[in-house]
Amino acid sequence: MHSSPLSKNLKNLMFKLLVSLFCLVTNLSASSVLFPEGEVGAKEANLCFKQTKLRAPISPISQNIFNIDTKKIHEYAKESAELRLSSIRCIQSKQEKKLEKKVWETLVHLTNLQEEKLFVYEWRILLSDKRPYPFTPDEIERAKEWQKNRLEIRKEIQKLTLDTFLSEPDPKADERFLELFTGYYGSLLREREKFLFSISIESQKAYIEFLKKRTEKE
Repeated sequence: MHSSPLSKNLKNLMFKLLVSLFCLVTNLSASSVLFPEGEVGAKEANLCFKQTKLRAPISPISQNIFNIDTKKIHEYAKESAELRLSSIRCIQSKQEKKLEKKVWETLVHLTNLQEEKLFVYEWRILLSDKRPYPFTPDEIERAKEWQKNRLEIRKEIQKLTLDTFLSEPDPKADERFLELFTGYYGSLLREREKFLFSISIESQKAYIEFLKKRTEKE
């Protein structure tokens, strides 16, 4: 029995969302922009989707809080920034007619909600008491502080994504967009590093192992 085109499209979207989940658990929001199925630009976004070649590990990138691996963080951040910028320009180039600002605002907002729903997956694992060494009250507070900082950075990424969609492709402007995206993605990774090193070694290892098992199942 052959799968229907709709069934194939749904499977394709789910695969891409799971790739996005892998990015999100390492705290790089989905680099390529994905619009929800049925929305304007969803088809174009799917065609423009690309996976990252470099994948930031679920475990800490750096050896310790006093020796943050800024070079590695920059590499991961820059690739994610390049993918986001290229996917935006690719989506724009495939639009038959120019979309109004309100339409782009809605699409970027929906994309952000979609990405945040995926992060809820990690948040549930983070606060789960069904694993060895569940977080202490103090560690939960540190997790909440990390979440607060992460959301602030994500707001800036959302705003920059919209600004990029509203702009015309231009080498000089794109160089600036790339620099800003790289900075924000780097900040996401650094904030996660700081959080992972702020909890006990036992809590960190138990959380990472639990997260690995859950993502592998997906």
